Amino acid sequence: MKSLRLFLILVASTALNFFCDAQDAQRNIPDVSKIRGFNYESAPTIGHNEMWLQYSSAETVRDPSIVAALMGFFRNRGPDVMPEVPDREGRVTAAVVANNKWIANTNADWQLGLDLAERSANLLEAAQLIAMHDPPTRQVDLLRMGQPDMTALRALVQKFTDILEPYQVPVGDPQRSRPPGWIR
Repeated sequence: MKSLRLFLILVASTALNFFCDAQDAQRNIPDVSKIRGFNYESAPTIGHNEMWLQYSSAETVRDPSIVAALMGFFRNRGPDVMPEVPDREGRVTAAVVANNKWIANTNADWQLGLDLAERSANLLEAAQLIAMHDPPTRQVDLLRMGQPDMTALRALVQKFTDILEPYQVPVGDPQRSRPPGWIR
């Protein structure tokens, strides 16, 4: 019985490999790499991994802006840079208030603390307010996967709150609203 099951698994895997090879042979993806501005290759295309082998790890891992520049994305480093205003809709202020309230509670809920930490981590990453060598969302995920450790969670929420606090914009500040004419 076991040998029959093993034989059927072998036959099924061989058939699946044959089917996948046949599908790959039918794909006809045009080479558009020579068209200016079309230096894009989506992940499922053939040769995706081979494309990245031509770059050294120093260029792709340590400085992702090099790869972004190759893809046509450039960071503005000139004098006319518009600074981020992460509290435009009041999200940073709301996160700081909620975080401080949770930190002050001696019987704080573990799950609520994780949710607040994740919300703060998303704000930090989306507004580019923190270095991404150890992303804040990763730190929250590590806490979420492990055993509840309130001391570590409180320290993380406090760390995120300390980083977010200077970016609060007072109610009534012109930066709080959208620039005029944004709705057409």
